Amino acid sequence: NTSTTTAITIAIDVTAPTAGTLAIVETDGTTGDGVVSTATPAFTVSGASDSGYSLPAAASVASVQLQVASGTSGGSFANSGTAVTSLTNGAYALTLGTQTDGTYRVQAVVTDLAGNTSTTSPVTIAVDLTAPTAGTLAVTDTYGTTTDSIVRTRTPAFTLTGASDSGYTSPAAAGVTSVRLQVASGTSGGTFADSGTAVTTANSDGTYTLTLASQADGTYRVQAIVTDLAGNTSTATAVTIYVDVTPTVPTILDLSTASDSAGTGTTGTTSDDRTNVQTPVVTGTSEAGSTVTLSGTINGVTTVLGTATASNTAVSGVAGGTGTWSITTTTLAEGVHSLTATSTDAAGNVSGASTALAITIDITTATPTLDLSVGSDTAGTGTTGTTSDDLTSVTTPVITGTGEAGSLVTISDTFGGSTVASTWTRHRTVRGRGRRGRRRTTGRTTRHRRSRAWRRRVRQSRCTTGRPGRWCLARSW
Repeated sequence: NTSTTTAITIAIDVTAPTAGTLAIVETDGTTGDGVVSTATPAFTVSGASDSGYSLPAAASVASVQLQVASGTSGGSFANSGTAVTSLTNGAYALTLGTQTDGTYRVQAVVTDLAGNTSTTSPVTIAVDLTAPTAGTLAVTDTYGTTTDSIVRTRTPAFTLTGASDSGYTSPAAAGVTSVRLQVASGTSGGTFADSGTAVTTANSDGTYTLTLASQADGTYRVQAIVTDLAGNTSTATAVTIYVDVTPTVPTILDLSTASDSAGTGTTGTTSDDRTNVQTPVVTGTSEAGSTVTLSGTINGVTTVLGTATASNTAVSGVAGGTGTWSITTTTLAEGVHSLTATSTDAAGNVSGASTALAITIDITTATPTLDLSVGSDTAGTGTTGTTSDDLTSVTTPVITGTGEAGSLVTISDTFGGSTVASTWTRHRTVRGRGRRGRRRTTGRTTRHRRSRAWRRRVRQSRCTTGRPGRWCLARSW
């Protein structure tokens, strides 16, 4: 007797599946270079398939497993990460197990329902978890003092030296892919922002040249961001700079009090910019640390009279603020001089001229003239005397004269062997005669022609003429 089992359908599958193509997923750094900055890089397998039968089940891929080997050649592949059994968006998405810095070969093993396997071509990758060497950033300072980080351009240039990356040579050589400047205002705080254009190629000497975007006058901190192939970044230490494009014009020019002479008893003051000092000291303010040049103009001729450095030396990379200066001029001729000052700051900016200071160098004085006033020059009726013969019966005659405006006139009266001096402001020189003896007054001395001594009393009185530069003196003897 015989019986027959229920028939079963089987499929004989001795053919390996189609392995498809393995590719690394790069979301950082430069895509397509096989260099990643993650310890667990992602991959996709596309095109993996199986065919040849539809019963008892349709031929298909059962799983896909990543395998990894160290280096660019040799070594054994070992499973890494979790096998994937289903498609995601038409491909198998896989993640490698955790790796350290280094170069690896990665392949995928595709298994079909029958257990046949096929292996994708390996992909060489580099895992780079280490930031590049940032190097040293420096401002290119070609203005004024070249080491003070004060520049007179709104778009200062910088160089970065020593930036590099290493650790692998395949699938691409480790290296720096870009350098970009970032800037923040002030000496501290604030947020850094990209500025200028990133540079991707080093100079022949390995340095990178960068230019900051336009900045206003002020203090800034500038740093450089260095990026490698994997997308790792490092930051070069910030450099503090001062952008100084606008020069400061010197101000408050004045004669020093010690140089602004004034005659005792005259209308002159120590603040009237009139002096008999031919090498006066001129003072003022300007940008700290700047070089001030003082010039003077007389009769249309301009001459440099001296230079000085304003106090409060400018700090590297920081605005210097305001400083004071003083300059002792070269010898000045008598007359009115128009003085101006310019300043050259640490950045090399040259200012315009300051407001002019007019000073008068006065080293001589006019010789006074003098006479007995008509009212004091008496004449006897019927005599030969006149009101202009300097013979008078007035014992307190008024002496008048002319002289340099504002000057102090000293009247000296010599009679009977003794000399008495009297003074009056805005006056100069005198002539006069006493009734009992002839006197001649010359402004400082008076001579008499008789030896008899007389008692004298000197007093001053103001003229009422109101004429500038006139003076009068009442004299009693």
